[in-house]
Amino acid sequence: MKAILLGIQRLVVGVGCVGTLLLGIFLLFIDRVAAGSACLSASVVLFFLTNIEMFESIKGPGGVEARLRDLTTRVTEIAELTERLKGLVISMAELSATLLSRSGYLADPLPRDELLRRMREVETQLTSAGISRSETQKIMADWHDSVVQQLLVPAYRAVYECIKQRQQQLDQQWQSIKTPINPSDPDLLRFQAIREADSKGYENFRNAYGDCDNYARVDLIKRVLGYLSTSAPDRAPPDTAAVNDSLRHAEHYLSHRAFLSEAYWLKLQP
Repeated sequence: MKAILLGIQRLVVGVGCVGTLLLGIFLLFIDRVAAGSACLSASVVLFFLTNIEMFESIKGPGGVEARLRDLTTRVTEIAELTERLKGLVISMAELSATLLSRSGYLADPLPRDELLRRMREVETQLTSAGISRSETQKIMADWHDSVVQQLLVPAYRAVYECIKQRQQQLDQQWQSIKTPINPSDPDLLRFQAIREADSKGYENFRNAYGDCDNYARVDLIKRVLGYLSTSAPDRAPPDTAAVNDSLRHAEHYLSHRAFLSEAYWLKLQP
C-alpha cells in the first residue's frame, strides 16, 4: 500500500514538474520573463523532489547544488570485489578437493561418508557463490578423479589376482618339468613363450595403469580382461562379475560426475 501511495505521489509531482516547465517556456515565449523564470525554477524544484533518492546531497542557499551518486563507480567496485571473493572461493574449493581426495590414502583416513558430506558442502558453497556447474566440475577435478580410481579398485584387484595366480601356476609347471630339458621341444618352447608373455604383460599392465587417465584405465582393464578370459581356458578366469560391476559404476561416474550407487562406493575398502 505504501509503495502505491509513493508511486501516486511521484506521478502527481512529475506531472506538476512537466506542467510548470511547459508554462515557463510559454511565458518566456510571450516575453513575460519574470513569470516564466519563476515557473522554470519551480519545475527544477519539482524535478528534485521527484528524483530526490538519486542525490547524495543538496547544498544551499545561493542556488541549488546537487550531486548525483556515482552509481557506476559503486557498481564497478562491487563487481570487482565479487570477482575477488569468487576467486578466493574457487582457490579454497580446489585446495579442499585436493586434500580430501587424498585423505583416503593417509594412515588415518576420514570415513567415506564424512568425505562425501564435506565435498557436498564445498559444492554448495560454490553454487552459492554463483559458480556454474561446468566450472564446479573443473574445480572438483581431483575429487572426481579420486572417486573413479576408487570405483575401479575392485576391477584392478580382480585382474591383478588373476594374473598373479596364472604366474604362480606357470611357475609351478616350470618347476615340475622333468630334466633333462630339451630346448628344441615345441611344447616346452610354447610353454616358455606363454610364461614370458604373461610376466611381461603383468609388468606392462601395472605400468600402463599407473601412467594413464581414468578413461584409458577402463579401456585397459577391458582389454586385459578379454585376454585373460580367452588366452588360457584351462586356467581360472578373473571374477568377471566383480570386474564388470566395478567398470559399470566407474563409467557411469565418468559420464555423469555422479554415483550410480553411493552405497557401492561407501562400502569399498580403501
